[in-house]
Amino acid sequence: LSEAVMHQALTGPVQFRAHVQPLLAQNCMPCHDGKQMPHLVNLNRRASVMARGPYGDRIVPGHPEKSLLVGNLSLTHAPVKTMPPVGSRMTPEETKILKKWIREGAVWPE
Repeated sequence: LSEAVMHQALTGPVQFRAHVQPLLAQNCMPCHDGKQMPHLVNLNRRASVMARGPYGDRIVPGHPEKSLLVGNLSLTHAPVKTMPPVGSRMTPEETKILKKWIREGAVWPE
């Protein structure tokens, strides 16, 4: 995201298509696109992300602290230390945007 778009997301309402989807595409889709590693959650599909996974709720609208999508960015879980295990990781500002989006209700247009 550009600096202007980051500022917009951090100071105003977070929009999925303008703010969140590009972050997921850049940082998560190399593995979570439903093709490269089909056994992993597919972040291209709203239903897949909003569904409860084997370890709990991936997204809990209004509660980023309860959402595994956020927790997996920083918490240790075997055998991977953080997400993604390789490649670019979300910056602290990008993580703030993701958390803010979830806190605002995780609106994901169909």
